[in-house]
Amino acid sequence: TLLDMSAERLGFAASELGFATLDGSRQSATDLVREATNGEGFDVIFDATGSTQSVQSAFAHVAHGGTLVLVSVVKDDIVFSDPEFHKREMTLIGSRNALRAD
Repeated sequence: TLLDMSAERLGFAASELGFATLDGSRQSATDLVREATNGEGFDVIFDATGSTQSVQSAFAHVAHGGTLVLVSVVKDDIVFSDPEFHKREMTLIGSRNALRAD
């Protein structure tokens, strides 16, 4: 499932990749994720936005025992609730999406 605000990216993901899509330009991400997952959150979330706000909000959309993969790098510090992170038994993985040669 791709959650995005770009009609172009959503269209590509649906038509070329067969993804289910959630249009974040029409409704809040929290409401969309809640509806799409029956309030459970996603098992795995990849955030490749480079947006501090998106990364910080992604923590709330991960299911209990789920994983958040940060593919992009943001220039600011990110803030999240440590008690909530532990309560959900979440895994956080960082990835630069680059090779050593890059």
